[in-house]
Amino acid sequence: MKTITENQTPAYWWTNLLKKHKADKWSGGYALVEEASNLIEESVESEKEIFIDYLTKVAIMQETGAALALAVLVNQCTPRAVRAIYEKAKTLRHDDSAIIGYLRVIGRHGEEEHLHLLEDFLLSDPLNKHHSSLQWSVYPRFPELFAMAYSRYLTETSYAKWTGSAIVQSFMSKPEALKVLKSYLEKKNKGVWLQFRSDIEAELKKDIWARKDKAAIRKVI
Repeated sequence: MKTITENQTPAYWWTNLLKKHKADKWSGGYALVEEASNLIEESVESEKEIFIDYLTKVAIMQETGAALALAVLVNQCTPRAVRAIYEKAKTLRHDDSAIIGYLRVIGRHGEEEHLHLLEDFLLSDPLNKHHSSLQWSVYPRFPELFAMAYSRYLTETSYAKWTGSAIVQSFMSKPEALKVLKSYLEKKNKGVWLQFRSDIEAELKKDIWARKDKAAIRKVI
C-alpha cells in the first residue's frame, strides 16, 4: 500500500495534480483522473477516505477542478461521499449540464434511496437534452433504469440521428448490457429493437471489433 499523505495535504496533492496535467486539455483530463484514481486505489483505507472526502468537498463547493474531482469520484467513492454528492445534485437544475458529473457518481455508487433522482433526469418528459451523457452511467448498478432510459432515447430520437453512431457502437464490447436492452425492447417496442439489431448486424461486418466481442454479441442478437 502506498502512502500519499506523507509530507502533503490533500489540497497540496490535488493542486499539484492539476498543475501537472494542465496541458492535458486534449485528453479531457483522462490522464489526471487515471493517476488520481490509481493513487487512491493503492492507498491504505484511512487515506482513501481522506482524499475522497477532499475531492467531495471540491466537487460540492464547485472549486477549481470540480468536474475532474467528480470524474475521480466515479472511480473511487465512499457511501458518505455519495450521500453528500446526492444532496448537492438535488440543488441543481436538470437542464444544467453541471449536474451530469454528480449524477454519474450516483449512477455508479448510489443506492435505491438515490434512484429517484436518476429516474427524474433520465425519464423526464420531454427527453432531457443531456440524456445521452448519463444513460451508460447507471449500468450495471441499475440495469432496469438503464434499459428504460436507453430504450426511451432510441424511441424518442430519430433513427437517422443514432444509426451507425456511438449510441449503437458502445454495445459492441458489452454483450450483457445488450442483453438487458434487448429484453426490454422486445417487450416494449419490437420495431425499435429490429432497427437497433439491424445496426448491430452492420457493425458485426466491420473489422474494427475484436472476434471474441463479435462472437459474444452474436449470441445475444
